Amino acid sequence: AGFILYSQQSVQQRFAGAVVANGAENFVVVRYLNSRWQYAHNDVWVDFTPTTGDRLIAAIDFDSSQVEMLQGSSGSVNGINQGYVEGDLTITANQWRDRPNAGEFGITGTYFTLELPTTRIDIAPSSLGYGIPGQDNATGNGFIMYSQQSVQQRFAGAIVANGAEHFLAVRFINNQWQYANNDVWVDFTPTTGDRLIAAIDFGSSQVQMLQGSSGSVNGINQGYLESDLVITANQWRDVFNEGEFGITGTYFTFE
Repeated sequence: AGFILYSQQSVQQRFAGAVVANGAENFVVVRYLNSRWQYAHNDVWVDFTPTTGDRLIAAIDFDSSQVEMLQGSSGSVNGINQGYVEGDLTITANQWRDRPNAGEFGITGTYFTLELPTTRIDIAPSSLGYGIPGQDNATGNGFIMYSQQSVQQRFAGAIVANGAEHFLAVRFINNQWQYANNDVWVDFTPTTGDRLIAAIDFGSSQVQMLQGSSGSVNGINQGYLESDLVITANQWRDVFNEGEFGITGTYFTFE
């Protein structure tokens, strides 16, 4: 058994002089034998060391000439990542230059995609305090923002002390981001680690969690993949309080 391996570097450069010159530039047939990875060079197998960017795209049964594309597979095989999310690649056993040729592999296609690594942010329930302070008479639209740095440290003296440590109500107005400090809006500059978690309609007190959203809004990344966060408008210390936001939950993930 073996695999078709994608090499980020051209295999003609990487294995100079040891790969068929007119073969595919970024794909090579490989196997793992006696604790060593080897690539096929026509009649011989040559040892090689896996490197960053290598990925196993298809599994091969050499005896039966069966090729199994590894779409949907994940994890790694003896140090090489395997699988992909989507692709139009087709690999055909016993083909070379579109004609039958025992032992070679035809390949067509234009792309494949990989799953991006995800980051998980864990949130201590005790860090959520009494909730997220808002602006009691706010109108228009805004967001709940996660700040990697404690907001009490980041905006020392300008944030309600017993509010959530890493969440703020924010808005973008007149080309400026502002956070809510109860009765006033205070200008601030976005920084690394800021992320918009929910969209708010202050006038109707509607909260829309941004699960599945991506991209950025005026320089701040938005959205997340998974989470158990719940944000409730007009709540503070678990009781009704106009303009503030209750928050519960323990984590969120993003790409």
